[in-house]
Amino acid sequence: MLSKVEKILKAHVQSGAAIIVGVSGGIDSMVLLDMLVRLREQNNWRVIVAHIDHGIRGRESTADAKFVTLWCKKNKVECRVKTLKLRKNMPNLEEKAREARRIFFESLRAKFKAECVLTAHHADDQLETVFFNFIRGSGPAGLAGMKPFEKPYLKPLLDFSKKEIADYAQSGDIPFRHDRTNDDSRFTRNFLRNEVIPLIAKHRPGFQKSVLRSSMLFRDMELAISTQAAKFTGDYIREFRALPRAVQREVIQLRYRAATHSSKRLSLTRIDEIVDMIERGHGGKKKELPGGLFVKIQNGRFLLHTIPSRTA
Repeated sequence: MLSKVEKILKAHVQSGAAIIVGVSGGIDSMVLLDMLVRLREQNNWRVIVAHIDHGIRGRESTADAKFVTLWCKKNKVECRVKTLKLRKNMPNLEEKAREARRIFFESLRAKFKAECVLTAHHADDQLETVFFNFIRGSGPAGLAGMKPFEKPYLKPLLDFSKKEIADYAQSGDIPFRHDRTNDDSRFTRNFLRNEVIPLIAKHRPGFQKSVLRSSMLFRDMELAISTQAAKFTGDYIREFRALPRAVQREVIQLRYRAATHSSKRLSLTRIDEIVDMIERGHGGKKKELPGGLFVKIQNGRFLLHTIPSRTA
């Protein structure tokens, strides 16, 4: 397993590069960190650990941060800890936690001029992501799941199962912490992980490989669609109508992400509303979008504009 991970890393990370690695203290991230420590000297990598204390679990969160900090000190690894004050009952808690994590990672990447950011997502996480996106009604991009490498983020464990990671941890006697919030099935992802997926596996053993194989097919499909959409650089409705529906959707998605300088994606429902509006092509029509934008139909063209700020 270590040699396979090294091969993946060397394909994307140059010798002498700085690497930011997200470490929660859980088994997955501790296995990834152990591998990096074993590989860093021979590849001349500078490893910087990024740990976030979300503050949700009180003393347990503090103990996680202390555990990661002490492990790093013992193994001579640089470590940076960010403390937040999130609450369990906050609306959109998971989204806010992800955004805080991304901002922290990006700040460290800039500070250390790091070549990439590593996370310990694995094949079981990928399965959950595909299921989660399916029930949300996602298109090919969502059903493709997480990408192994989407610059500057790299997921070197994405092809390995949770069992393989657990076996590695046991054989190397790697210490780790258990996050009890992962046992709380009130969260959709935990519900899928703890109840839905095991139930399906009981009736259809080996189904995980089939789903992951399908996600790879969707990834190829999404790549083909996005490549074709990127070639459409105009904004004339007549030319837009000539595109296949799937490509039309991706054109809007790409324009939106470029305009908002964000990796966030519009929902399929919202995109289809925009596509239908453009297809009808009635001049003067306007639709507001998240992120301070609106789409406007004017003189046979569709335009994405920033909403003017309302000043007093």
